[in-house]
Amino acid sequence: MTNYRKAVYQALLSCYREEGFLSQHLQEWKQKSDPSERDFHLAYEIAMGTVRYTWALDAIAKQLAKSGKLHLKLKEKILVRMALYQALYLDSMPLYAVADQMVKLAKAVCHPRFIPFFNALMHQLDGFTWEPPQGSSIEDLSVRVSFPEPFVEWMLRDYGPDAESIMNNLNQVHPSMMRVRKGEIDLPVIYSSNMGAYVTCPDVKKWGQNSRVYIQNVTPGALIDKLSKGLPHPPTSILDMCAAPGGKTIALHDAFPEAELWANEKSPKRLETLKDNLKKYEINAHLTSEDGLEYSPSRHFDLIILDVPCSNTGVLSKKPEARLRLTEEHVDQLKDLQLRLLKHAAKFLKKDGQIWYMTCSILKDENEALIRESGLQCIGEPITILPNKEGWDGGFGAALRT
Repeated sequence: MTNYRKAVYQALLSCYREEGFLSQHLQEWKQKSDPSERDFHLAYEIAMGTVRYTWALDAIAKQLAKSGKLHLKLKEKILVRMALYQALYLDSMPLYAVADQMVKLAKAVCHPRFIPFFNALMHQLDGFTWEPPQGSSIEDLSVRVSFPEPFVEWMLRDYGPDAESIMNNLNQVHPSMMRVRKGEIDLPVIYSSNMGAYVTCPDVKKWGQNSRVYIQNVTPGALIDKLSKGLPHPPTSILDMCAAPGGKTIALHDAFPEAELWANEKSPKRLETLKDNLKKYEINAHLTSEDGLEYSPSRHFDLIILDVPCSNTGVLSKKPEARLRLTEEHVDQLKDLQLRLLKHAAKFLKKDGQIWYMTCSILKDENEALIRESGLQCIGEPITILPNKEGWDGGFGAALRT
């Protein structure tokens, strides 16, 4: 049995149990087992793709099952999804190799009763072609774009006929981008501002060590650039209230080099990442580690950046497991936290200061609707960036005042 498939299975089991992020589990496996670059990339692709296409894969499995119904345990569902993804979505994987390795894995982790069913399912894939449903119902669209039905409903409500193309963009994987902080690089510019130019990153491992650049999608930088145009004067004091890993703090330093920076991060582990990044980029900031709802600085600020915890619906291409949490209950909990954080942050704002409320969500309930509920005044028009075919993430930003 190829070892990376077992690592994928274990990462998926934790993911579907909501016990962490796929990338975190795979990085831990990489550090412990030292797989080849090929095996690690294959593991990453299979894990991410299996979660990304969960709803489509389940529909395919039901179609292949003679009864049209499946009553499987979580471990068995994961194996079926893994096998179907490799066989139907990865052209480089021969069916016989997938079947052989996945049956061996099934024998190692599942009850023997499951093996005959799994073997039969794999045999049915020979010559099988998947035709997604083309109907207009929520159920058909959920399978076609492979997103949970509640999210499909929200997207149709918020974006109407454009919803399907936006969701398709959220299933596309694009190369990483980076912001060139200093100097120039001979690469096509995606977006340019006084913080530097955004370009496609040709080698994340190489450029990630270079303090001239910061590996980051263009969307946060574009939001900061557009929001900064509404400032009456450059801020002298800036608070980044939910700061890790530090991308926005670093961008704010580059945009307003004379400003004094404060950065708060609740999580001790993420605070260490923030510290490492600020040290790497030689940026001074007053660091604190407090719950945002209990944060009580001794001063007020010209500018407060509030990049709140959110549904991650603008970055589902990078965080496919976030779609597993797209339930009404979960989003309601996020909205409650977002509103409380926003109202709390307003207490530390100078009289003529601004709060930049930012999310990586594209749901209006977390963005425009939440601002209206906060009672704060919007300065200019809120900015929504939708995920596109060029690789921009989705995101939202609005400048607010009391």
